[in-house]
This record gives sequence, structure tokens and C-alpha cells, in this order.
Amino acid sequence: MFPKKSKRPLIITALWLTGVISALEFSLMMLIQQFNLPQFVQAVIGGLLIILAGPIAYYFVTRRMQAEDELTMRPELLDYAGDGVSVMDWDRNLVYVNETFCRIHGYTKEELIGLNIAQLDTRAIGGMEDPVARELEDSGEIVFEVTHLHKDGSEVAFEIHSRVVEMGDSRFIINI
Repeated sequence: MFPKKSKRPLIITALWLTGVISALEFSLMMLIQQFNLPQFVQAVIGGLLIILAGPIAYYFVTRRMQAEDELTMRPELLDYAGDGVSVMDWDRNLVYVNETFCRIHGYTKEELIGLNIAQLDTRAIGGMEDPVARELEDSGEIVFEVTHLHKDGSEVAFEIHSRVVEMGDSRFIINI
């Protein structure tokens, strides 16, 4: 669910961007030649384009690095939250859990990711119809109390704030 850092090395990105700028520079130079400007003027314009290419490439590569760092940092920051945080797909399968959620339930992230929340929810064990899911679908947000099963079999009571989040064509439920 959460984007991972790009597998493309930064040097490849910089070289690609330099290639794009070089192609743009070549196109502009061809356009300038059509105006029959003196060679000196064409050389000055070409030099200015080359001088500007470096800072432009630096700007875009730096922006990409910042965006990648931010996307990597967000899930890591959630791990330090004092409350348990989980994200489920619309079928109620866990797609993200923070460290606090894992600790509260006694499971590792690997054990929880992909698990259907019904396997932890004591209400779902009895096969009861879930009015919380209906309310969440209708209103997009709900606060409710629930009891989950800890890995050791004990019960843990929570107050949960759930909200529907749409990302592209997918709908997720974030729970805090």
C-alpha cells in the first residue's frame, strides 16, 4: 500500500533528466537556426541553455529525493505513534499495521498483514452481522468500541476511530 523507495538509482534519474534537457536544448537550437540569427547569438543562446540545464536537473532530482524521503518517512513515523494504527482494504484485510498495533495484539507485522480483522474481532467470531461496517459505509467515519483477541487468547477492549479513505480506484479503512 505504501510506496517504497524507488529502485532506480539517483544517477539514472539524473542521466535521464540530463538527456531530456539535452533533447530540449537541441530542439530549441534547431528552432533558433530557422530565424537565421548570427552564429554568435546562436552560441550565446546555446551556452545559456547549457548553463541552465545543471540547476534545472539539480532542482528536479532534489525534489524527487525529497518526495521519496517523505513517502518512506510517513509509515516510519506512524510506528512511533502511541496508539495502534491499522489500514484495511475494503474486504477488511489488514494492509498496514504500526508497531503499537502489533504490540497490543501480540503479533508481528508479518503475522498481521493480510489477516482479516474478523479473526481478531470477538464479535465476528459468533457470526453476528456487523452494523459497524454498515455505518462506516454509510457515513464514511465512525467511532465505536470493540474487543479483539490477543495472540495469547486474552481479550483487549478498544475505542476505535475508523474512516474511509479513497486512493485512486481503491477504498481503504484507516483505524486509530
